[in-house]
Amino acid sequence: MAVSKTDVADTGETVTVTGTGFDPAAHQGTRPPFAGQNSGVYVVFGTFDQPWAPSEGAPGSARRVIEQVWALPAAQRALLDPAGTNPDFATIAADGSFTVDLEVAPVSGSTGEYGIVTYAGSGAVDADQETFTPITFSEPGTTTTTTSTTTSPSTTTSTTTPPSTTTSTTTSTTTSPSSTTSAAPPLTIDPLVREARSATGASGQSLSVDPATGLNPEGDTTKVTGSGYDAEVGIYVALCVDNGPGVTPEPCVGGGEPDAASSVWISSNPPSYAAGLAEPFGPNGTFEVDLELAAADDYVDCLEVRCAVVTKADHTASANRSADARVPVSWAGQDPTETEQPVQTTTPTTKPGGGGSTAPTSATPKPGNPPVTSAPLVREPRTTKGASGQSLTVDPATGLDPMVTR
Repeated sequence: MAVSKTDVADTGETVTVTGTGFDPAAHQGTRPPFAGQNSGVYVVFGTFDQPWAPSEGAPGSARRVIEQVWALPAAQRALLDPAGTNPDFATIAADGSFTVDLEVAPVSGSTGEYGIVTYAGSGAVDADQETFTPITFSEPGTTTTTTSTTTSPSTTTSTTTPPSTTTSTTTSTTTSPSSTTSAAPPLTIDPLVREARSATGASGQSLSVDPATGLNPEGDTTKVTGSGYDAEVGIYVALCVDNGPGVTPEPCVGGGEPDAASSVWISSNPPSYAAGLAEPFGPNGTFEVDLELAAADDYVDCLEVRCAVVTKADHTASANRSADARVPVSWAGQDPTETEQPVQTTTPTTKPGGGGSTAPTSATPKPGNPPVTSAPLVREPRTTKGASGQSLTVDPATGLDPMVTR
């Protein structure tokens, strides 16, 4: 991997990353969106602990993403970015090459070592495609131009030797004239600020999360309030992967089960077996709950993928997207996520035979997130006729969690 500049002005610069020898078929993902498919590599500028690499067993919390592009084989990129114009994605050519641009700037309050890394996407682990290039920052008035080439271990042999790094450096330094005016402070983003965020849902309802930024990835509590919800539709409030508008937000931390600490079930007319599990809506479709959050569990790692505190229809109407609302969250050490635009109300398309609905596919997910498609992530019912004309319905019958589903 070649990085056009490794000593960057601390006001921020665009750095070009060029990859070669990244076999697009070297590994397959283990989780959505590319479970069982070629899953490319994440190209990430961030701060990193040692060890940082997935192949060394490092957790997601060891990699604090500031800027990321997902380099994918052409077929997989076409699923996430059909137009091929989204700068959050890049194409790995058949010869294993790619080029991406990253905006590189320091972040106040950061921990670990700044660097640009590559590692396998969609949950895959591939030591041969893990690279690390350190990044340093210069004071204003000094410009250093550096070309760094980082190579990963040979793909033809199995080895546990860390990637070797060869750096060829040409440095030209220009010092600005002395001045009695102090230089402006560098433009940085404070990842530790804890701020509230709000969003408008599919039916015009309001969802607020306080705080939604600067969350402690090891465990935190946030207050979630909603208004304008249809009290006839029970909902789950949970921390889930954000799959974009009109698509079921899943998987969820804790599995999204109603009895999990990381989710709350709100329903004014729950099934009879739900005594003590569901909380009723307040007047005019309102609610207020405290949600316990952690960035990762066995279901999902929200330090690796884009997550949001969401509301969605409960299991009694899981294909109903009218209750969807989502507020993206960020964790201490991450670039705080800006509030997204309101989710647009959509009209589901009924499938032949009354077997549920197909979600719209217009949204573009962030890198590392499942694609916005109607399968296999949408949880929908299915109905069939039996030999004697009887009817059998299973809800949901698609998008089931392989770990646990009720």
